[in-house]
Amino acid sequence: MSESRKPGLLTVGEQMAIPVPRECSGFDAKFEVNVIFTTWLGAQVALHTASKWARCLGARIVRWFPQIVPRQFSITVPPVPTTFTEQRLQSLAAAGCEDLEIVIRVCLCRDKEQCLPNVLEPESIILVGGKRR
Repeated sequence: MSESRKPGLLTVGEQMAIPVPRECSGFDAKFEVNVIFTTWLGAQVALHTASKWARCLGARIVRWFPQIVPRQFSITVPPVPTTFTEQRLQSLAAAGCEDLEIVIRVCLCRDKEQCLPNVLEPESIILVGGKRR
């Protein structure tokens, strides 16, 4: 992750969603497939696609959840505990990617649009789930 983060952004809870054997795809991978949380359904569809990409690329999956913290709360103490969010994301990840390395990263921030450009590396592989237009 980039060290040049703006104030008001805190990355919390980088955690392995699914512990899998070292010989499985994704460990010590050169590539990361970043899945940005949008909605629960959108994230599930994006995770399914990301699992296919990760297998083909020998990559790990990184789930990003930008958690907006209202200004009346401290950036380090959100109204919804990060452990609750991490548990929900872990259960979603466990349902679709049993043999891949999945890392969950919860970012506490004030503005979602400013959060992601500060934590993602340039030229990252990114998937965002959403409706067809």
